[in-house]
Amino acid sequence: PELSWRDMQHLVAWTSEYAPLADNHGWAINGAGFKVNSRFGFGLLNAAALTEAAKNWVTVPKQSICEIEPVKFQPQKISASRPLEIDFEVKGCEGENNVVRFLEHVQLYVTIRYTRRGALKINITSPHGTQTTLLSEREQDSSTDGFKNWSFMSVHNWGEDPKGLWTIKIMDTTGNMKNHGSLEDFRLVLHGTAEAPHHMKAGPRVYDENYNTVQNERSEKRQSLKNAGQQVMFESTKRASTPQEYRQPLSEDQLDEISAVPNTDSHWLRLLARLNGNWLQ
Repeated sequence: PELSWRDMQHLVAWTSEYAPLADNHGWAINGAGFKVNSRFGFGLLNAAALTEAAKNWVTVPKQSICEIEPVKFQPQKISASRPLEIDFEVKGCEGENNVVRFLEHVQLYVTIRYTRRGALKINITSPHGTQTTLLSEREQDSSTDGFKNWSFMSVHNWGEDPKGLWTIKIMDTTGNMKNHGSLEDFRLVLHGTAEAPHHMKAGPRVYDENYNTVQNERSEKRQSLKNAGQQVMFESTKRASTPQEYRQPLSEDQLDEISAVPNTDSHWLRLLARLNGNWLQ
């Protein structure tokens, strides 16, 4: 099929795997069942799964854009001793032609005055409890310019229904009481669709446990081989008493010991052999 840039983004979100990166901090499950991480997005690309899904892909529905602006908003103070939290209700433009019921991108535009821009951190929380850090503190950013209609974007709410209470939290975590400023204005822009994309109609994303098993088996085999190789190298060198003896080739018995490791990785074999003056053909 002919895929649009939005189709490709849906394919990536629908087929990427978090398992190879599961040990890293920061994974969360959003309100639509997608696993997301501020450093790794939706996870590691799975080219085979993406290609297979693309073969019978149904083009995603037309995109809608819904803008939410506060009515008669008054500037709100921000300081190191006074973080700012703003709750606001979102209907997703329900009843209008641009209604959004299934999110893709979320944009937050802010105008902020502040004496040290890099001290600020901005979080946004969706009605489903998905918390996203839109801006982290930046130690080297000493600008006093603040943010002027600055856009921050996230895909952590992919697939969620935006209706409900959203929360913006702006804080200065430096503890420097000299820092001060205010949120002058903000608006939320929701990108998504009125109807569920075809691939999501049967339910939320299902993560294949077999993928986890395959990754774990590969990891265990690599570690087993590495441990075996290190042990042989240790046995080979601990008996040496002179620099010349350290450069002696591995014995046939030692090479056989490495070769006996199940599912031996030839790269490791060649490396071990080379370090000990041998070349395996």
